[in-house]
Amino acid sequence: MLEEPLAESEQFCTGDLDLIREVGGRILVPHRVDALGEVSRNARMNAARLGNITLAYMRYESNIRLEAPTTEATYFFTVPLTGKAEGVCGKGEVAPSARLSGLAYRADDRGVITLSPDYTMFFLRIERHALERQLEGLLCREITAPLRFEFGMDLRRPPLRTWVNCVGLLRAELERCPQADREPLLSARIEELVMTGLLVGQPHNYSELLHRMRQPARPRAVKHAIDLIEQQPDYAWSLADLTRATGVSARTLQEGFRRYVGMTPTAYLREARLQRVHADLTNPSAHTSVSEAAYRWGFAHLGRFAIAYRRKFGESPSETLRRPE
Repeated sequence: MLEEPLAESEQFCTGDLDLIREVGGRILVPHRVDALGEVSRNARMNAARLGNITLAYMRYESNIRLEAPTTEATYFFTVPLTGKAEGVCGKGEVAPSARLSGLAYRADDRGVITLSPDYTMFFLRIERHALERQLEGLLCREITAPLRFEFGMDLRRPPLRTWVNCVGLLRAELERCPQADREPLLSARIEELVMTGLLVGQPHNYSELLHRMRQPARPRAVKHAIDLIEQQPDYAWSLADLTRATGVSARTLQEGFRRYVGMTPTAYLREARLQRVHADLTNPSAHTSVSEAAYRWGFAHLGRFAIAYRRKFGESPSETLRRPE
C-alpha cells in the first residue's frame, strides 16, 4: 500500500468529531463539522506549512459536511484526488468537486463542502495578504479591490495543470525535510511559484489586466523607454525606473525590448553610452580623456568599459582618441 501524502505530518486520525473540529479549526480555519451518518474511525488530516501556504491532505471515509462562516484573511483551494463532493460559496454559488475539478473559496465568503465517503483531496490555505501582495508584484501596482477567484476550478486547463504540478513540488518539499532544515531562499521560491501559478491559471477579477501585462510590450512602451535613455544616457536608469515610467511590468518591458530591439533595456543603455563616449573621443574639440568621457556617460568601471568598447568598435578607447580624423 502506498504511503499517504504528508504522512509524517499527521494532525489527526480519529472518529472523534470534537477532536476533528478542534484540530481542523486550528490548522485551517474555525469551522463546523457535521456527520451525515456514521463517522469512520480513520478520518484523517495530514498537514504542514511552508511560509504563507498550508497544505493539508484530507480523507474522512464518511459523509461529512464542512462549513466555515467566512474565510476572512485566507483563501482556500481544493485539489481532489478521489471521489466526489459539492461545494457552496457565498450566498449560494454551487460547484461540483471531483478529480480534475477543484474549488476556490474566496476570502470573506461563507464556504461549505459536502464530501462523499470516498472523497480525498489536497486542501490549500493561502494567506490573503501574501497572495494579494504577489498579485501586486506581477501587476507592478497596488490592487484597488479584493481579489476574487471564480469558484469552480477546471484542473484540465493547461495553466492549472501546471499549477497542480507546483502543488506537487510543494508537497515534495514538505515531505522532504522538517521546517528547521529547509533552505529559506528555496522555500520562498516554491511559495512564490505556487501563488503565481494560481494567479495565472485560475480566472479572477484581475485576470484580464494580468494577461495584458504578460503580453509583449507594444512599440509605444518600448519607444518611451528608448526615448528616456537617449535623452539622459548618463542617468543611472534601473529596470524599475523604466517600468515605472512606461507603466508596464519588468518582464513585459524586457520581452518587448527583445522582440522589437533585439536586446535588453540594460544592454540598450550600455550601447547608448558607448555611442556617446565614441562621439566624444572622435571629436577634436571635446578636449577629453578616455576616463573623463567614460565617467561622464555613466561608466564607473573602466576595465569593463574598455572591454565593451573594443567589442563594439574594434579598437580600444585610447586608440580611438589617438586616431587622427
